[in-house]
Amino acid sequence: MPQQHYHRIYTAGRMFVENVENDELENGVVPMNAVASELSGNKPIVAGNKPIVAGNKPIVAGNKPIVAIEENGNAKPPSYFKTLLPAYVCVFVDYFGYGISIPILPYFALDLGANSTEIGLMIGIYSLAQLFGNVLMGKLSDKYGRKPVILASLITSTISYIFCGLVKTPTQLILSRAFAGICGATMPVAQAMVLDVVKDFKQRPKYIGYCGSMLGVAFTVGPGIGAGITAATDFRTTFYVTSGICGAITLWAFTSIVETSPVSAKGKGGSSGSAAPPKESERWGAVVWGPAFAIFCLAYGFFVMCSIGSLANEKIWGWGSSELGIILTVAGVIQVVSEAFLAQRLIARFGAANTVLVASLIMSTTIVTLYATHYAPGTLIILALMCLAWGLSKSPLISIVGRYVAPSQRGAAIGALMGCMSLGFAAGPFVSGATFQSSILRSTKGFSYLPFVIGAIVSLLGSGVMVYVKKVAAEKDAELAAKGGGQKK
Repeated sequence: MPQQHYHRIYTAGRMFVENVENDELENGVVPMNAVASELSGNKPIVAGNKPIVAGNKPIVAGNKPIVAIEENGNAKPPSYFKTLLPAYVCVFVDYFGYGISIPILPYFALDLGANSTEIGLMIGIYSLAQLFGNVLMGKLSDKYGRKPVILASLITSTISYIFCGLVKTPTQLILSRAFAGICGATMPVAQAMVLDVVKDFKQRPKYIGYCGSMLGVAFTVGPGIGAGITAATDFRTTFYVTSGICGAITLWAFTSIVETSPVSAKGKGGSSGSAAPPKESERWGAVVWGPAFAIFCLAYGFFVMCSIGSLANEKIWGWGSSELGIILTVAGVIQVVSEAFLAQRLIARFGAANTVLVASLIMSTTIVTLYATHYAPGTLIILALMCLAWGLSKSPLISIVGRYVAPSQRGAAIGALMGCMSLGFAAGPFVSGATFQSSILRSTKGFSYLPFVIGAIVSLLGSGVMVYVKKVAAEKDAELAAKGGGQKK
């Protein structure tokens, strides 16, 4: 009898059967102690005359059908969204602070006497530091639980914005941004919470998308609010206000976030009835590092547009900070719509790997053609398609990783994925900035097309990796089906 999967049972009015670890065992058997723990703590399931069934077969434990008393009422399974909403809010606040700082950091740095190199370092260092923060926070959440790590991240983020308001030199500002990047790593922990809570693989992309869309919402409203506060006060006050908002949400999160980690809940390296943690080679194989490389490639390409693309727009169209603000706002809206609503539908119809493949191809095509046309509406359409590709990419990649990684390794795996995304965010501006004035592929507008060609090639590499990931995922699915006795997935 397979012992690595079990079903969670709900009673009161009517009975629900929800797959907990894998929907492979639709007609399968479950460990009795796991079901008893989920239904009534550590008490055994008591009398009743209706077997709980999946498909047309009773779910059995020890050769006996599992039965449960039907009670009065109209109970429903717990609301995923209600459980995850506090985590979503924390992710929003984390990136809201970053969004607020986008329009003011370069000008604040100039006031401090920074040169262009220092400004570029100040922008890139946040993402580079977040690489380490994502990996660290994800791994710590596996060991100590999701809630304490999110709270620690919010507390240190609150402190980091105070530091930003107190700095006196460009070097201090760079260091404060590095500290903020390490602290601002709630995303991988929140995504791990989604994997902990949402056990239905078909539903996961939707809730993963909701979490990822918080970044888009933050980037939509953050820059405008940051510019507005600065216009009414000054640069330093903007950072202090951001710190206050972050601190208030931290206090709210103490009582609102629920612990979801299977390690914290069971006191072991996994939930009851789960499989033993896979071997290292299985845990960190192509189904983890493949998506991690793909998200690096896509993030690299996307941030070529977000950073150096604005300089090209200025040279071609004369677009300045006002136009950039409008573009970033529209980009945020497109990301929210594509990630929260469109991605889940494409995954359901075409599969996660195919969705990423299409996103990678769109990204590489739009980057290389972005400035091939000197027609402003055409450029805006291409930018919109690029934002759409980025919005479609993250949810399927996280879904792939979450499907094959053991519960005790979810935080570390998602942290590695988000860390590679941050590495792409950092590498894109660094490499593009160094090649923007290259003599290779020089345009008539006084800049080089080389950064965009490199970005297109890197994005295309992500497509190639996803072809291999798709093959490996299919093999693992077949292996899981075989272990389940050939039962329907």
